[in-house]
Parts: sequence; C-alpha cells; structure tokens
Amino acid sequence: MSQSKNSNTDYLATLPYELISELLSKMDITAIDKVDGQVSSSKDVTGRYSKITAASEERRSILKYLNDNFGNGKKLLAAMAKSDAYISGSRSTEFFCPGSIGNLSDWDFFLPHDMLAMHRFMTDLTEMGVTWLSPTDSFNRRLMKDGDSVVVSSQTLKLLTDNGVIETKARELGLSYGELSGNTAVDRCTISVSGNSLNIDFQEAEDGYEELLGDICIIHGELLYQKVTTPVQLITQRRSVNDTCRVTAPYGFHSSAVQSFIGPLSAGHMYGTLTSEKKAYAWNVRKSASTEQNITRNGDTLDTTGVRQWNKYEGRGFEFMYPPEGKMDVTLRNIQDPMSHYIEYPEVIELPADVRRLYLHCSGTITWYQTGTHTIPLAHSMSLLYGYNELKLHDWFNETDLDWETCFNYLRQYVSRVTSLRGASVKAWYRTEAQRDIGRTMFELLR
Repeated sequence: MSQSKNSNTDYLATLPYELISELLSKMDITAIDKVDGQVSSSKDVTGRYSKITAASEERRSILKYLNDNFGNGKKLLAAMAKSDAYISGSRSTEFFCPGSIGNLSDWDFFLPHDMLAMHRFMTDLTEMGVTWLSPTDSFNRRLMKDGDSVVVSSQTLKLLTDNGVIETKARELGLSYGELSGNTAVDRCTISVSGNSLNIDFQEAEDGYEELLGDICIIHGELLYQKVTTPVQLITQRRSVNDTCRVTAPYGFHSSAVQSFIGPLSAGHMYGTLTSEKKAYAWNVRKSASTEQNITRNGDTLDTTGVRQWNKYEGRGFEFMYPPEGKMDVTLRNIQDPMSHYIEYPEVIELPADVRRLYLHCSGTITWYQTGTHTIPLAHSMSLLYGYNELKLHDWFNETDLDWETCFNYLRQYVSRVTSLRGASVKAWYRTEAQRDIGRTMFELLR
C-alpha cells in the first residue's frame, strides 16, 4: 500500500464519525471496497480505524438506504419477500452508485403476474404511505403542461373518454382537441399536450418499459415520505407457458447503467464496476438513416428505443459507450464475477429456512451472456413463485384469508396501463389460463 493511501486513511480516521459517515455515503460501492481494503491491509490492532469500519458497514446497509429514502426498510423487505417482489432500475442503482436518480425517479417494483401477490404487496405498501392511483388519477397527474404525454391502452382510452375525463382535462388546461391521428385499430395510443391542443395519436410510440420489457401491466402510485411525494410503479409482466424469467428486468433495460436489483435478501448490479465509473454500455443500438428515434455519436446516426433514457442518464453524469463495427464478442457473466457487485443480507428479516435458501440461490446464481448489443439471461428467474414448484414454498406464499374474487375486484380499480396481447395463440392461452386459474392471470382485466 502506498504512502498516500496510508495518509488518506489516517486522515480519514481523525475525522468525527458523522463526517466520515457523510463522506462514505457519497461514495460508490467500488470505492467503499477500496477503503475497506486499505483498512484491512493496515492490520489495525489499535482500533484507530474503527470509525471507518463502522461507517463502511453503515454505507453497505440496505436497511439504512431504504429507511432514509422509503421508510421502514425492514417492513418493506418483508413485504417484498412475501410477495416475491424486487426493486430494479435507477432506485436500486442509486444504492450502488449515488447520483443515479433524479428528483422524481420512480420506485419500480417488479413482481409476479399473480393476483394474490399483487394485492398483498399493494396492501402492505399502502400501510407504508403509498397511495395507489386509478387510471383517471394517473392520467390527470401526468398531463399537466405542454410537452407532457401518457401512453394508454385502447381500453383505458375508452374508460377516459366515456367518463368525460379527457374532455374535463382539456377544459381545465384551456386546450382544444387535436385531430385523431394514426391507425385507430392499434391497441394503445399516446395522449399528449402540444401547444394549445390535446392530441390522441394511435401510433405505436416509444414508452420506456413497454418497449424494453414487452407486454406489461403497470399500476401507478405515490409515496409521501418526509414531506416529499415520490412516484411508485408496480410492474408485472405476462409470461408465456414455458417462460422461466417472469420479468426481463433488469436484463432488458436500455443500458447497463440500471441493470441492478434490490431483493428481500440480496442486492446486485450486473455492471457494478463500470457503473462506479459513471460509464455504461448502451444496448439495442443500430446504424440508421432514419430521423426518428435516433441519436448521433461519432458521426454516425444510431437508431434506438433508448434515446430518451440515455439523455436522462447523461444528464446525471453517465458516459455511454456504443457498439463498435464488426463482430461482437460474447462473454458469459454472472452476478458474483469481478465486474458485478453482489451483497447478501440474509439475517435482516425472518423467513422460513427453505424460502431463505431459495431466495439466495435464485439471486446469487443470476447468469447471462453479454454481447456487444444486449444481455441474454440464462439463469435464474428472479421469481420463486414461478421458478420453483416446491410445495412448501407455494404453501408459504399462499397463506391468506383473501379469496381470488376479492383480489380481482381490488386490482381492477388500479390497472392504469395494459398493453396488447400479440398473437392469437397467446390470447388463446391466456383465455384457457383464466378459466383454469384466475389467480395466475390478469386476462380478465383486458375486457
């Protein structure tokens, strides 16, 4: 260890604990690893680095992160465990690399396409201060000024139109209706405020998660914590018959910057080392002569559905790397290799031993192929409910006094955006599934 490193650690040890804690709270996990390495290599027997060690442990605490930013982290982790949910996106990346979120970054929770799990999780979060928004509430709060837009399904559009919600919003903002544009036969549309008009466009426009993750259902909410209101999204993705990865998050995101998760017993970042340098791979990029949905880098016009997200994260200090010409190398990666970050906290909440074992196995063995353009998941599903068929596990998840009809009626109030089911065979499968087991599908909500 160099003299300068010794000097830096020695100087840090002279500071008050509160200041050490504040300094470390601004550092990414890779930097914390280096601090711990310096303290460890010093073979401290006098205890002079004890404040640094304590502050480092505090910085690594997922409970502190959740307590400070969401409230009652232990209760939240317990709720996530019981409903097989996890956090992914900018909020989980923020834990590993501070400065990754904006003022209104969502808390994005991903969970199984299961009525009981969704209802139970929504109920638990309601007790923690989350207010769930109906389609009308969500529409009204997301269309406030020129430039705002919202993507809705054709079913939601009909609901908003039949109830006079769109007309009321236009009148409230002093807007006139723009003409309908695009193919009205498509299953979703974009409602936007542009100048003095409120427009409805039936083109299949980019919409973040829907483009990146496929057919999903989103329920919007708001968290009021420490006098600050923060958006919350509950996201569930339909799965095909043989699908073992119930949600492609964090695999299918726009870039490596946000390919991270916080689960009930562990947290990980697939590209932790790179992210700590505020660098990221940009995924799903291709050369294009198009002027729509493109971005120019190094003199090339690149076409991607991630343009809006890239711009957002460049504003937060990230530098994106784009695919080179020619053949792309393919690398086998896993969540515990040197380029990733992975942290376990198995004793934070109480769980049955079988559930604890499977959660840690599920998260600790996440494996994927890294190519020059995207990541391809191999194992494992981050869902226990669909990834495993152990009877004890399902018995534990399904302990409840609620019936499916109660869950169904509760969720019906809040489904604020549902994308289309593409393909007759998929639709037919969902109909069959709905008839066989209402607790494993949201198909009825599409009617």
